[in-house]
Amino acid sequence: MRTTSVADDDEGISMSTPPTVLVTGASSGIGKGFATRYARQGHDVVLVARRADRLDALAAELENAHSVTATVVSADLPDPTAAETIGEHLDREGIEVGILVNCAGFGTAGPFIEEDPARLADEIAVDVVAPTLLTRRFLPSLVAAGTRGALIMVSSTASHQPVPNIAVYAACKAYVTSLTAAIWKELSGTGVRVLALCPGPTDTEFFEAAGSDRFKSDGSARSTRSSTPRSRPSTVAVIPS
Repeated sequence: MRTTSVADDDEGISMSTPPTVLVTGASSGIGKGFATRYARQGHDVVLVARRADRLDALAAELENAHSVTATVVSADLPDPTAAETIGEHLDREGIEVGILVNCAGFGTAGPFIEEDPARLADEIAVDVVAPTLLTRRFLPSLVAAGTRGALIMVSSTASHQPVPNIAVYAACKAYVTSLTAAIWKELSGTGVRVLALCPGPTDTEFFEAAGSDRFKSDGSARSTRSSTPRSRPSTVAVIPS
């Protein structure tokens, strides 16, 4: 296990085959699930989040269980320089990313007029700016991986319509889904798989971070007439033909 901050300057390690997977938001929830699944399949993983203690524990677990290398990178994704700093750090470590999973994110809940502007700025930074800049930073190495390369953007069923009382979160996820579809088209013929994952309410720490559980699956359908229809699939995948 390698535990580092983005300021460290250790000498490199080589990329393994199958390609190394970078997962943001890997300390819990869906991100942790992606990291665990890829490690189980034999991929080395780069675990990115703020909570290094959780990442250290996960990295040790994955290495012990699956004989892979798990590199921990503690980073503050609201910082607009984070993507480039992470990229430069991995370059120094000799780690080439072939699969990128943009999973970090959080939502706010409540009437837009009552929302804290500073909290909204952080929400947009994490949910929109970070995945955009991380994707731009690592897309060349994903393309270099060819048919082994993949981009996975974790969006939401909220991306498919405006949702009052989580207005900014839904708008952020609409951006993510749209961006993913555009990148999928642009990468046609490269062999890189481009996926937009759009889950509905999921039992993670999301609601704790949002400060509200009103949109959990047992109550979300009552919240607004714009709620996600029950007939909509929980996952949307954009797959190159």
